[in-house]
Amino acid sequence: MSSERSKLKENVNGSKNTRMNVDAAVADMGARKDEFMHLGRYQKAVQTAIDLSKTLGRPIRILDLGCGEIYTMRTLYKAFQVKKSDVVKQYVGVDIDDGMLSRVKAQYDKVLTAVNGKVIVKDITVDPKLKVKDNYFDLIVWFEMIEHVKPEFIPPMFEELHRVLSPEGIMLVSTPNATGSNAKLPKDHVYEWGYDELVEVMERNFELVCSRGVCINISKIPAEEKAKKARTIKQVYEAFGENTAFSSTVLGPMFPPQYCKNVIYTLRKR
Repeated sequence: MSSERSKLKENVNGSKNTRMNVDAAVADMGARKDEFMHLGRYQKAVQTAIDLSKTLGRPIRILDLGCGEIYTMRTLYKAFQVKKSDVVKQYVGVDIDDGMLSRVKAQYDKVLTAVNGKVIVKDITVDPKLKVKDNYFDLIVWFEMIEHVKPEFIPPMFEELHRVLSPEGIMLVSTPNATGSNAKLPKDHVYEWGYDELVEVMERNFELVCSRGVCINISKIPAEEKAKKARTIKQVYEAFGENTAFSSTVLGPMFPPQYCKNVIYTLRKR
């Protein structure tokens, strides 16, 4: 399934607005690797929210940057049997696409109501500042947006997210991994960060708790690395097929993230 694009009223700095129609991919059983990776990220974000709220002993405030169709909160609403008010004190979604957010408000009013949520139209390349006090959010979700804007706008955004993340909070970041090459980009991407260069930027403000690869790129794995896990690879392929969406996703966390198509970073405030 191809990505969907919509025209923006304003786009001062040439960001590329595109998103996958995960709803349609799941509905018609046509999900590709990328759609499966997206679904896994939403599950990760929701489970992190539930676990963090239990750890802190209270509902939490969540910021979803580049929220799109608010899949994270829709996953919480539909797929998890928890009392939403025990998990979420407030949900704030931010996105550049005013048309998308207008549809979200109309179509998912029940979801937003359940999580005390609101969505805000904002172009972070014009102004990264968020109108909240310091240490406001307990969980920040920043999935698959970094690659759609010019790289000079990313460090200021990390600085602002450091300001608004609570000392005990968690930030989840997911983006394609361009380690080894940035020469051929999808037409909807502006710049894909290499693993080491992105970690260097993040660690100016955050502690990297862990990073996990999502969807293995088997062609990038050195022969000696594959040999170490040959039995596991064989078992996964026997279960899910060779180089399928399932097998590639299952194998991803078993290898260093540099060999994966995407990486999920878990960060804490320094």
